[in-house]
Amino acid sequence: MHSIYIVIAWVDGDDPAHARKRRAYRQDTAGSHNEAVVSTRFLNRGEIYYCIAQILKYATFVNRIWVITDNQRPALIDSFAAAGLVEPDYIQIVDHKSVFRGYETFLPTFNSLSIEAVVWRVPDLAEHFVYMNDDFFLNRRRQPTDLFVAGKSRLSGWYADPSHRRAKIRLRRFLRKITFRQPNNRPSFRIAQELGAKLAGVGEQFLHVGHHPHPLNTTVAYFFGLFGGRLRRQVGAAFANATNPR
Repeated sequence: MHSIYIVIAWVDGDDPAHARKRRAYRQDTAGSHNEAVVSTRFLNRGEIYYCIAQILKYATFVNRIWVITDNQRPALIDSFAAAGLVEPDYIQIVDHKSVFRGYETFLPTFNSLSIEAVVWRVPDLAEHFVYMNDDFFLNRRRQPTDLFVAGKSRLSGWYADPSHRRAKIRLRRFLRKITFRQPNNRPSFRIAQELGAKLAGVGEQFLHVGHHPHPLNTTVAYFFGLFGGRLRRQVGAAFANATNPR
């Protein structure tokens, strides 16, 4: 069986140093929705401890866990090794500077969509890995085949129509236009998936994957290689942004 790693994106927004950085960059929000900058988006309530604890309990096949942070370290992260549950190097911390190597000018970033675009750049990452947010939880035992089959990612979701084929979206855009309101620029995971599918040449419908663990493969690097400066554009905005990089 091939190695499977888990990569978790985490931030402690209650950290005074992190809060100061956010305030310093709040003016850099052109094209961003208000929800992209509110403090509640970055709150830390210790979810990552339970996230990791349940991985250790229900996904025993996982070979290593990486936590992507911004010059931070989760509380109690060392307690698993201290209790003898894992080896000291089983849980690794990797900083934004590492996964944004070559793109350091775009740091600091508070944009989850930018961070998700570079999770495959974790050093020494296994070819097969699972990306998770710190608020993802397992509640029963899982098997490797729940995530990968014959070396390929096993995706769960549903086929959705793009925005231009959804009557509700067309109506909303029309009403905004005739009332001289700005277009809705709220970033969303659905929009990101729709645009990614379009870029990849997928047909009218795209696979909409929900808010749950995402089995991935490091060959995603091939995708960015095909489209030149696409990664630079993706990581350019300091806050979640549906339109333009900073």
